[in-house]
Amino acid sequence: MAKGGWKGKKTHPARGVSKKRRSVAMKRARAGKNVFGGGFQKVAAKAARKYGSAEAGRRVAAAAMWKKLKKVGPGRYKVA
Repeated sequence: MAKGGWKGKKTHPARGVSKKRRSVAMKRARAGKNVFGGGFQKVAAKAARKYGSAEAGRRVAAAAMWKKLKKVGPGRYKVA
């Protein structure tokens, strides 16, 4: 682990999100609960059509989720 905590890959979408917020967000996402204001399935479906696979759609939706979690203040979507 790098000094000063987990930094992740330079391009990882969760980079810059605190460990607690990442943990809570992942637990809620795996449970199928609202993580970032809803719309995960909608974003994933649209991206899947654009990029040609469901897996690509989920990756794009996850990147959008982390981007939103970084932007909003703590507790806006009841994540941390």
